Amino acid sequence: MLDRAVALTLDPARRADRALAAADANFQAGAFDAALGLLATAEAGPLDRWQRAQADLLRGRIAFLSGRIVDAPLLLLKAARQFGSLDLEMARETYLDTLGAALYAGRLAVGGSVREVAEAARWAPAAPEPARGPDLMLDGLALLIIEGYAAGMPGLKRALQAFRSRHISDAEGMRWLWLVCHVAIIG
Repeated sequence: MLDRAVALTLDPARRADRALAAADANFQAGAFDAALGLLATAEAGPLDRWQRAQADLLRGRIAFLSGRIVDAPLLLLKAARQFGSLDLEMARETYLDTLGAALYAGRLAVGGSVREVAEAARWAPAAPEPARGPDLMLDGLALLIIEGYAAGMPGLKRALQAFRSRHISDAEGMRWLWLVCHVAIIG
């Protein structure tokens, strides 16, 4: 239905907005090629800064999940930096996505090495108090990578506790489960 709305919309700004929404829906459904096509349509129209950051985030997530993992860290890092001046929570979550993608890609990552991403994440806006599980995970992983095990593990242990608490929604827990499991193994 969203794809059809894009095709029927004449106003370029509304068409771009609808294409972005349709791209996200296709991504959620696992239709990565369709999502990329709709992203191209969205990017052809006028996008504001928020929409441009969303498009870059979506492009990075598609790369991560569609087997182009080596491209994902750089794409996600671009989105994280854009969100930095727009939305603190979104910026921090995107930095965590970026760090996870960089860890997964390892030395194969194009641009956006694990250390480079950790350095960028370290300069991300500070988390509001009380810090949420993803915020603790981001800060702990960045410290672990930059300063070593002794510096990063206390924060990562707090992150694991936060993810075991009742304050984490099921959706948030599922979203970060793979990274939480990775951290639990190294801890």
